[in-house]
Amino acid sequence: TVIDELTAAREMRDTDALVSLIHSLKSSSANIGALILAGHCSDLEQTARLGWNEDVIEGIGQLEVELERVIDAITFERDFDATLPAADPALAV
Repeated sequence: TVIDELTAAREMRDTDALVSLIHSLKSSSANIGALILAGHCSDLEQTARLGWNEDVIEGIGQLEVELERVIDAITFERDFDATLPAADPALAV
């Protein structure tokens, strides 16, 4: 998972892996409308490019919290949609 990859990058202090992962996550989150997550990614990507420090570690923590919120929201929507009756194709316009 993305969280596992973030954890591994943090534990290994692998800046290249972190920046690459965050860059991809930034694009994906923006594409699905998770703009707060995309913003955290953008900020953390810039910070991480400057070198590993406490701001990067704190930023990863904030990113993980927001990522969990997005995952929870997507899961809720998916589960809610599954409870709705199927649309009647005969009523399609």
